[in-house]
Amino acid sequence: MQRQQSRQGRDERAQQRPPEIYPLPRDSRAVAEAQAGQCFNYGLRVERLLTWDAEKWELTRQAKERFAKQAAGRKVLVFTHPEHRRLISAHRQRWEKMLEACEQCGYQVRRFTMCAAERIVVGLGAESVLETNIRLHRIYGFPIIPGSALKGLARSYALWQAAEQLGVPALSLEERSARDKTGARSPIQKLEAYLDEPAEDRRAPLLDELKRDMAIPPGSSLHQWSLAAVEEITKPLRLAFGTIGSAGKVIFFDAVPTDPAKLKLDLDVMTPHYSDYYMKKLERGQPIPPADYLNPNPVPFLTVAPGSEFLFAVTCGSKSPSNQERLALVDIAVNWLRAGLADIGAGAKTVAGYGLWR
Repeated sequence: MQRQQSRQGRDERAQQRPPEIYPLPRDSRAVAEAQAGQCFNYGLRVERLLTWDAEKWELTRQAKERFAKQAAGRKVLVFTHPEHRRLISAHRQRWEKMLEACEQCGYQVRRFTMCAAERIVVGLGAESVLETNIRLHRIYGFPIIPGSALKGLARSYALWQAAEQLGVPALSLEERSARDKTGARSPIQKLEAYLDEPAEDRRAPLLDELKRDMAIPPGSSLHQWSLAAVEEITKPLRLAFGTIGSAGKVIFFDAVPTDPAKLKLDLDVMTPHYSDYYMKKLERGQPIPPADYLNPNPVPFLTVAPGSEFLFAVTCGSKSPSNQERLALVDIAVNWLRAGLADIGAGAKTVAGYGLWR
C-alpha cells in the first residue's frame, strides 16, 4: 500500500512539473526530440541537447541532475563508435596535409606526440549553461588543445626560464599580495614589459628599472648582465612570440588526437564548500562567513582522461632571415612547449595537478 502511494506521489509530481523542451528552433527541436539519444557528438550534448523549463525559460534542474549523476559515477566517455573513428581519422589526415602544405611553402615544421599524464581540462571557465566547460571541436565534438593555449604555455615557460637564467626572482604570496594592493609590478612583470617593448632605445630604461627593484638582492647575477648580453639571451623569446608592435615568427597549431582508441573524456567533480561566501550572500542581513557548516556544492565537469594521446605541431614562417635561423628557432620553441607541457601543465587547475603530459 505504501509503495503504491509513493508511486502515485511521484506520478503527481511529474504531472505538476513544467514541460521540458530543447531551446532550439522548431524544426531543430523536432529532430533533437526524436534523435537526441542517438547523438554521438559530445559537444552537442553539453551545449545544445540540454532541456530547459518551458515556462521559466532556464535550464531545468533535471538536466543538471542527470549530468551530475553521470559525474558522480565517474563515467568515462569513449570514442569507439565507427563514426567517431572515421571523423577523428579524417580530421588528423587533413591536419597532416595542412602541415605538408606549410613545408612545401618553405616553413620549418616540427611534430611530436605526447600522452596525458593527468586529467586535462582546457576551457573550463568558458561560458556554459552547465557552469563549467571544455574545449571541444566546434563541428565534430571531440577534444582539441587550441594553439593559442599552447602558445601561451610555451611563452610562460620561456619567460620563467629567462628569469631564472638572468637571476630574476619570483615573489612569495605575501609579497605579491602587497604589490597587488599598491598596483606595483613584480620583477617578472617588469621583465615581461622589457620583452614586449619593440623599440630598442626604450628597453634600456626598462632593464634599469628591473635591476632597481627592491626584490632583486644586491648579489643577484642580474646586476652583472649588460644590456647587450640580456638582449642576446632574450632574442629567441622575442623572435618567437613577438612584441607589442610585431607578430612572432613561430606558429603553434591546435593539438589533435592521434587515435580514437587512445582518447577518452572523464567526468570529474569539484565540490566548493563556500559558494555562499564567494557569492557574497547574506543571512539575517549579515555576510555569510566561509564556515564549515556550509553545504558543499558539487560541480561536475568534463576532462580529457589520462592516457589520451595527442599530436602537436610547431612551425616557423618562411620570412625569417635564413633557413638555419628558422630551424633553430622552431627547435627552441618545441623544447619550450614540451617542457611546459611536462612541468607546468596545459589548461585549468594546474596547481591541483591537472594538465601534465609525458
